Amino acid sequence: MSQTADPDMTWRAPAPAAVDRSSDDGLLSSCGVVYFKRDARDKLCAEISQTLGRYSDSGTGTVAIPIKDLLELIAAYAVSPVQYVTTVCQSNPKSHLHGIGRIGTTNTGTGSDDSGTGTTLVLTSPNQSAVELLRISRAGAMMSVVTAVCSRDFPFFWRPRGLALDPRTNDGSFFVGDVNRVCRVSGSDGAVHVFAGQNDEGRRDGTCQEARFCECSGLASTIDPILGPVVYVCDFGNYLLRRIEIKNDRVSTLAGGAESGCVDGALGTSRLSGVEFCCWDRGPHLARTGTDSDQLHQHHHQQQRLYLVSHGIFRRYDCDTGLLHTVPLPPSTDRNHFAGPKCLPSGKLIVPCVLTKIIYVIDPSTGQIQGISKSVADGPFVVSGRLETFQFGLCMDLEVVDDECAIYVAEYSTGAVRRVQLSDTYF
Repeated sequence: MSQTADPDMTWRAPAPAAVDRSSDDGLLSSCGVVYFKRDARDKLCAEISQTLGRYSDSGTGTVAIPIKDLLELIAAYAVSPVQYVTTVCQSNPKSHLHGIGRIGTTNTGTGSDDSGTGTTLVLTSPNQSAVELLRISRAGAMMSVVTAVCSRDFPFFWRPRGLALDPRTNDGSFFVGDVNRVCRVSGSDGAVHVFAGQNDEGRRDGTCQEARFCECSGLASTIDPILGPVVYVCDFGNYLLRRIEIKNDRVSTLAGGAESGCVDGALGTSRLSGVEFCCWDRGPHLARTGTDSDQLHQHHHQQQRLYLVSHGIFRRYDCDTGLLHTVPLPPSTDRNHFAGPKCLPSGKLIVPCVLTKIIYVIDPSTGQIQGISKSVADGPFVVSGRLETFQFGLCMDLEVVDDECAIYVAEYSTGAVRRVQLSDTYF
């Protein structure tokens, strides 16, 4: 089932251009928050005090300081949250993948793949019924291998969408949500088979063979401390969140109901509407410990919490309690067009917006939203450049690679993969 793509059907990897990092123009205007290294805080405060002392009191109890002086001072100590953008590859019109719907990675950890050469991405094209693997060098700038897992020449998938690693193995095997079924792709030989569900749609729990889905969209996998390896499925057509217990050969419903809606609570009362994307909460949380009920300590335990995107509304499912919650966000005309989110190690969500073509960072604990790119129009093919001037196409999904401090963005409208180098501030 797996084969190396024909040269005329491969991706085109442009030679990386030199990136000019000498200028910080646009640093302050490109984001609403300015980041500083912790050890620079005291130095910055001292510099501000000295700057204030150089200007005399106007007699009204205030000191008039030119904004330019303060901006130059802040820029001297500020850390740019986004360093530069590189186009990893641009799809050839003959490629199987013209219009990327989802992007994931087969890397079993945050490091390189088994070959040690870099990151291996999984790309799906719902329109072309294709799934391909794209291997990126450690430099993140060149394509080395393209493998067509399934394509028009080797058909298997109907409309592949959600992606999730198989948590049982470390060979790069992964699951794909494909219309009314969840399929598994072997990382060792590329073999593909139906893992849960069948070709016909339905709404039924039971064994993996008995279960029925309707439009499997987002997937997320993990090792549950009690159930073992599990895969969570966004059942788009049934307005449900489902769970596949791999060890027990069991599919169950966790949240949602027979009709669409946006209602928090437990199974039976909660409602979902058009849930397409999901990702794990990876950040540290506050937990109550000791005898003092007011005492809070931060710990880094991987809590079983799942973020869902349902018609642009962020929901959080707590696996321990079985409760569905709505994540409060400030009013925004953009949020109804949020696409596939991923969680950074800091616990913040990074998510593209289909409408504005802007990538946002969201702090779910405070609801703060920060745009880290500001272009709103499709731009020409750009090899590399600063994010302040870089123009994205229509983005449906992205993937976070921790050890590179980078995200890979899949552009549906252009068939390109962009690599965004972030400051370690975000991680």
